[in-house]
Amino acid sequence: MLLFTARHCGPCKALLPKVAEWQRSHSDKVRIAVVVDSSDGGNADETGLGDVFIDPKGELYRAFQANGTPSAVLIGTDGKVASWVSAGSDSISRLLDGAIGASGDAMPGQLPVGAEVPSVSVPSIEGPSISLTSLRGSEVILLFWNSSCGFCRAMRERLLAWERSRKDPSPRLVVVSTSDERTTRDEGFHSLVLLDQGSAVSRAFGAGGTPMAVLLNAEGRVASAVVAGADAVFELTARSAQLVFEVHNI
Repeated sequence: MLLFTARHCGPCKALLPKVAEWQRSHSDKVRIAVVVDSSDGGNADETGLGDVFIDPKGELYRAFQANGTPSAVLIGTDGKVASWVSAGSDSISRLLDGAIGASGDAMPGQLPVGAEVPSVSVPSIEGPSISLTSLRGSEVILLFWNSSCGFCRAMRERLLAWERSRKDPSPRLVVVSTSDERTTRDEGFHSLVLLDQGSAVSRAFGAGGTPMAVLLNAEGRVASAVVAGADAVFELTARSAQLVFEVHNI
């Protein structure tokens, strides 16, 4: 867990003693690294914190698109982003609880491989509402998208090229956009697009950021962990056939 704090942040000062206790109590499951914005380490010496990293120019803070302090994000053992950025002491506590209790390949808040796809319905870009359960019958990659996300914009042309060049219709791409209809239409997707402005689908799968993606098998079950970032999304498209085979044989 990367925990972003600021020297002059009142809620951060109140949280740090608890963070020090978390570091001592949960070191066997989660390593908590505290990122401070001050060159003198903020209040680290006063609270007995370990694993303190200095980020005086806010480079790490901006890289993870943190929005305020205190806030936190999980990094998986594979070095990949494994959660959305949680802001505020209560949200950070819940994020930690999820990380401590996580098992298997599913990260906190995410559905485990083999779980049934939730029966959530949202409008499609063409108008009618579509239930996720109606996607059964073919393998599907759900791509969580937001047009204002810089990481999404950076992968857009590559994604459109992948859509145009595909010869095998499986897996089917379904874009889940939290942007408005007009903005999403301007993206030019050829695949089915669902409008998830209320984030119902994102919450159901524990996808707290963009771009993220998850593979569903033809039987309507989760066939992969939720992955984050353009490289992981495209890797999922390449690995989808093998993942579906593995889930079919669980």
